[in-house]
Amino acid sequence: MGVGELHNHAVESCRRSSNEGGSFLLEGLTKIIDAIGVFNLGNFGTYEAGNMLIAKIFGLMGTRGLTLALCRRVRDVFWAGVGVICMVALKRTGRNESPIATGSDITPALTT
Repeated sequence: MGVGELHNHAVESCRRSSNEGGSFLLEGLTKIIDAIGVFNLGNFGTYEAGNMLIAKIFGLMGTRGLTLALCRRVRDVFWAGVGVICMVALKRTGRNESPIATGSDITPALTT
């Protein structure tokens, strides 16, 4: 999905021809920046600055890289919120029991 995002962003926003290879390279560099930023708490700022740097390397304005990073950050927060809502809804309905049997649930077999 990330490569498609980048390809659409490059074609639509920049109004320049783009190929899928460049999108894959850009996405790969983004993942490297994401891995480097693991040492930063929450990866805040590192991801955005890295995307700005990558955009400048590819001849785009840094604001385009920042916009892409912020859109992805908003998407992550949105889906995390959906997950929290689902978790709360399941907890209220009482469906949070484990489907795996534990030791107390197993009845011993009668041997004769």
